[in-house]
Amino acid sequence: MAGRARPGNAAGSAGEMDGFDREGRTVRDGVPIRGADGVYRQFLTRVNAVRDGKGKILRWMGVNSNITGQRQAEVLLLERNAQLNAAFRQTYSFMLMLATDGTIV
Repeated sequence: MAGRARPGNAAGSAGEMDGFDREGRTVRDGVPIRGADGVYRQFLTRVNAVRDGKGKILRWMGVNSNITGQRQAEVLLLERNAQLNAAFRQTYSFMLMLATDGTIV
């Protein structure tokens, strides 16, 4: 992944990984990674330690999941929610009670 993570994110993630290597805690982080087409996409990276019976870390297992579409949908949902809230605040509601002949009661 060297050279493919977005500049500014790579150093932070590498530093976090060093700490997790020593501690053996699970890593779960969102990281932008550049594809072969040069476009950065958001990935969820998860890494877990595989331990022996005594708790010693034997190796690390990990997966990167492309969550770009999910993030885009979340942003769109937040924008639409803000639009609906703004529209609701600008509407005026009232209720009338009408008699059967149409007069206001």
